[in-house]
Amino acid sequence: MSQPAQSSSGPPVNQISRRRAFLLFDEQQLMTLFIAGLFLWLALNWVETGLAVKRFFTTLPQWDYWAVIDHFDEYRHSNLRVFWEQHNEHRIVFPELCFAIDTLFLHAHQLLPLVCSYLSYLTSFALICRAVFQERRAGYAARLMACAVCGIIMGWQGSALVIGIPFLLQWTMLELSVVGALASLGSYQQSRNSKALYLAALCGVTANYSSANGMLLWIIILAVAAMLKVSQRDLLILCGVAAVSVSIFFIGYHRTASHNAFAFLTSPLDTYEFLASYLSSPFGVIHLGTGEMKRQGLMFGSLSLLLFAVMVWGFWKTRDLLSPAAIVLVGFSGFAILSGFATAAGRIDLLDSSFSGATATRYLTIPLTNWAVLACGLIWLSSRSRRPVALPVFLTLFAVLFSEWYFLRVEKSAWPKGTIDTFANQQWASLSVENDLITPEVKRILDVSDPNVDKHLRILRENRLSVFDNGENQRLGKSLKTVRVDVPIPGKVVYTVPVEGGWELVGWDVAEERIKPEHLVFVDERDRLVGIGRKLTAGVPTDLLALTLPTPAAWIGFVNSRFDSKGVRAYVWGRRHQILIPIGGYVERPEIVRISANRVGVPIKAESEGNASGWIKNLTPLGKLNTNPPPGDFYSSWVESDASTGELRSGTFETPADGCVTLGTLHGPNTDRLRASLLDADTGQILAELPMHSHGDPWSYWQIPVHSGIRRLKIEGVDGGSSWGEWLALSQPMRCK
Repeated sequence: MSQPAQSSSGPPVNQISRRRAFLLFDEQQLMTLFIAGLFLWLALNWVETGLAVKRFFTTLPQWDYWAVIDHFDEYRHSNLRVFWEQHNEHRIVFPELCFAIDTLFLHAHQLLPLVCSYLSYLTSFALICRAVFQERRAGYAARLMACAVCGIIMGWQGSALVIGIPFLLQWTMLELSVVGALASLGSYQQSRNSKALYLAALCGVTANYSSANGMLLWIIILAVAAMLKVSQRDLLILCGVAAVSVSIFFIGYHRTASHNAFAFLTSPLDTYEFLASYLSSPFGVIHLGTGEMKRQGLMFGSLSLLLFAVMVWGFWKTRDLLSPAAIVLVGFSGFAILSGFATAAGRIDLLDSSFSGATATRYLTIPLTNWAVLACGLIWLSSRSRRPVALPVFLTLFAVLFSEWYFLRVEKSAWPKGTIDTFANQQWASLSVENDLITPEVKRILDVSDPNVDKHLRILRENRLSVFDNGENQRLGKSLKTVRVDVPIPGKVVYTVPVEGGWELVGWDVAEERIKPEHLVFVDERDRLVGIGRKLTAGVPTDLLALTLPTPAAWIGFVNSRFDSKGVRAYVWGRRHQILIPIGGYVERPEIVRISANRVGVPIKAESEGNASGWIKNLTPLGKLNTNPPPGDFYSSWVESDASTGELRSGTFETPADGCVTLGTLHGPNTDRLRASLLDADTGQILAELPMHSHGDPWSYWQIPVHSGIRRLKIEGVDGGSSWGEWLALSQPMRCK
């Protein structure tokens, strides 16, 4: 029997098999490289977030954290009532416990709350990944991709806007408690061990007393427990713990002024728009403060709700709704929605058309994690589809590329910049406090009321806490004559400005990393250390960016006037404070002195009429006039908008007998094209240029010495800019007290 002839139209069968095997192996390699790249991306994001938290860090308490310093004596005397004090609408028992430990044992450096916040957030991500991997009905590669995308989104460095503020530990601790409770319920689904339910209950209590929003977690815990058909005994225990936990919360509770539950219930459309804005963060906040922000918030928030519905439907259709992955992913997303409703009940303002209260940076981590959870769940579900490889890869690529593209847009928007500039201003204020300069600007930035600031700082100083623990402040006034001076390095002081009680210096240097150029000192003509300087890791405050300054090399420092120094030289500490490295030359003390409003004298009458072309009398932008205004009249270049410009030339007036004149200035944040000067009226010579650097403080008052022989004076003001924030107001000349 003859054999059929082999076709010559193609390669042998064994060659085809080898080619298919080669292609299959190549696809596996590509998948491995793809997933490895995702996890490298994930790691870089979390490292960047950690570095951002480090950059934003300020040792001195800020804002609400001053309440912790107020509780210092109660901590020392083990007064447990302090942990029950209500903060706004929350009881923050567990975060307060962390604050107390940091204050009592770690000198109130706030490092423990920062570390706990970062680790809480990171652990939340780890627990989400654990739940995803517990359910093996999804493909291994899809589970890896789902976890990687979740980590990339959660690890966005914008989360440092929450993690970098120690007092906001309540939100990351709340998030960890929510994920921990859901993960415990997922473990119970597999093991049927009652201990997992008790752990979920413990997490519920922790959430309850980390933030008031945590009470909503009990709704999800009890609903999931009922769906899992736990024993009647265990369900009664969970209900009992929930009832006791919530009931105790309201013992001694009082409603806060911001509580708007009535508006929340009576305006369902506004409530939905608020909820959508809350869930849209951070994607819906690019156009902050505009009508476009509301539209984007509504669009992204509605998309979030739609994806939640798709995820629930997908888990239900695949009969995985009670799997560990679904319990955590659907449960957390459901909690985020409930949290949005709770935030609306407490923060909705029907007069705020853009619902900016929903997108405050302090709320960021929960909506951000919600986006991560939605992406993770959809990728997990896609591996159960008819395209178990191609669809997860497509969704992964889309999720990471879209989110990173939008993250870049958000980072360039005004939404995070305001908070980042706040960090820079806080570091500036902390440095001022280290130099014993407590000015109105410092009080405003630290958010400490006048009656309490001295008390709080006294507590820090007497107990060597916070900025008073490092010893740098203790060296002020000490002689450095015996310290060896090394070779100078490139750099100089480019700007000096008076502040109340001293003066501020701004400069730059290119010191090598080994000598820690962020630590500077200022030494006067008697070799005394009279000021401390530093490179602000959060960046240069906005009002200093107008200076000709190499920002990465910039530093800021202060000199205290109590030392009566005629001038200073700037030095960098080197070799563990064993040598001084000079920067630039000798800098003389500014002749102009910054004073407080209560040291302003009576107005001086002009001998002749002036010219105020384009200026208006006694008018400034709303809200600027009511804080420490001058005793007499003033003129402003702000005429209904920032776009107005013009020049002011006052009438001439006689030089006071004591040779001292006081002038008041008020201006917008953009000072590039603003100028205010005191001139010799007879010769036109400029005697003094008034500083335009006041950290956004209201009226600033300047005492200007006038040399003998100058008989008559006049004031000149110029507003040459029509951009936002470019306006200037000048007071009448006043005598010095």
